[in-house]
Amino acid sequence: MVNIVSVVGVEMKVVRYVNMNERHPTGIGIQISQFLQRMESYVTIQKHTLNHIEIMLKGKPRLGYLSMLANKLIPVKKSKNEILHAGDISLTPYISDKFDIIEIWDTMPFEQFNVYQKDFISALNIATYIPKTLKADILVTHSEETKRNVQRLFGEKEIKVIPAGIDTDFFKPFSNPQKEYRSILAVAAYYPQKNLSSLIEGCGYASQQEALTLRLVGRQRGFQKSSDGYPNMKVEYLGYVSKEQLLIEYNRASIYCSASLKEGFGVTPLEAMACGTLPVLSNIPTHMETVKGNGIYFAPTDVVSIGKSINIGLRIQPGEICEQLHNAAMEYSWTKVISKWLELYESLGVFP
Repeated sequence: MVNIVSVVGVEMKVVRYVNMNERHPTGIGIQISQFLQRMESYVTIQKHTLNHIEIMLKGKPRLGYLSMLANKLIPVKKSKNEILHAGDISLTPYISDKFDIIEIWDTMPFEQFNVYQKDFISALNIATYIPKTLKADILVTHSEETKRNVQRLFGEKEIKVIPAGIDTDFFKPFSNPQKEYRSILAVAAYYPQKNLSSLIEGCGYASQQEALTLRLVGRQRGFQKSSDGYPNMKVEYLGYVSKEQLLIEYNRASIYCSASLKEGFGVTPLEAMACGTLPVLSNIPTHMETVKGNGIYFAPTDVVSIGKSINIGLRIQPGEICEQLHNAAMEYSWTKVISKWLELYESLGVFP
């Protein structure tokens, strides 16, 4: 409940929320969409949607910097009663005004130069994040691990930790779940930090004990690793799937697996948990922080460790842990996450 007395005499503020128009949103884009859908029920939000412009040359997206030039032609003119909120640090170069809130999902653009700063234009673009971030009033990260990384890069700024939200109304166990025997699900687009090669090799090691199926969801950008050395392993590359199909995949998998070397939060293991599926994960700080004692962990660079952990997970009967996993995932339900955002907004003068 809002303390009405505190509102008297205070100029009511609204949120100007900067987001990106995506044709097929994934990851952060889905989070932003779900956040806006729920938050608009509580506070006044004016969306400033950026249009992403790229030209396909030789099968690859090029000239993305044109988006920055095009969007600056229609600048945000923040009024004194507005809170300017960027849903992701990557959106900040497109806006001239000072931000009140910037969300930082991870610090990989500042660390993995070979991926995010491969050429002068991309390096220059990421460099423009820095002054915007230093000038922002509040930074929001979604895990304590990311907060530590941000403090290392930007110093002792005010940083709030608000976890990502899980759609627990949608992602939940089927009423009569039918787990496919020795099936593994991984949801990850191809990026080096996702460590997909080690994941496949680890599954291959596990298949030496007994046959299994690995399904990979996400845009693989041409990545496909041969499994010829593992005759007992079947690998299915499903590519992009709908939310409805993803629910089916979470529910039919025996376990969920991620061998990531780094994550800013890690939504998909929690979505799997919400569906009653056991996560078998790399022992990186973010996984340990969010999944806690509800998963099985392995060293992501050790194929034998991955394979042994997978087989341990596959021996556990799903019915024994389904309710425990679902209840643990409820800690990240949007109902709980939105309440944390409302507290932050109220501290800045935005009231329901």
